[in-house]
Amino acid sequence: EAVLIVAPARGRANKATRQQRIREHGAHAALNLEDDEELLFEKLRKLRLKLARDQKVAAYMIFTDVSLYAIAREQPETLEELEEIPGIGARKLEDYGEYVIDAVLEWKDGKR
Repeated sequence: EAVLIVAPARGRANKATRQQRIREHGAHAALNLEDDEELLFEKLRKLRLKLARDQKVAAYMIFTDVSLYAIAREQPETLEELEEIPGIGARKLEDYGEYVIDAVLEWKDGKR
């Protein structure tokens, strides 16, 4: 006798819930970021928006929130470290890597 297990739906419902938590409590609550990591996450989101506008593409085509979240958590200081972040392939590393590393290092310098 087979048992069918139905998992909760993923996608829009969960995304809306995450976006609602971000609006209500900020990114750190929705993504479990520390307060200082949230500041880096927001800096990276602004960078992503600028890059997207410059290239006339949607922001998610530059980096996903998941990638920005991982960058905020890991805080890579080199291209080699950045390459280990999910969603960062050779093309994104080449096109945007220096911008990201500069943003992370600038943010870290501001903390000291």
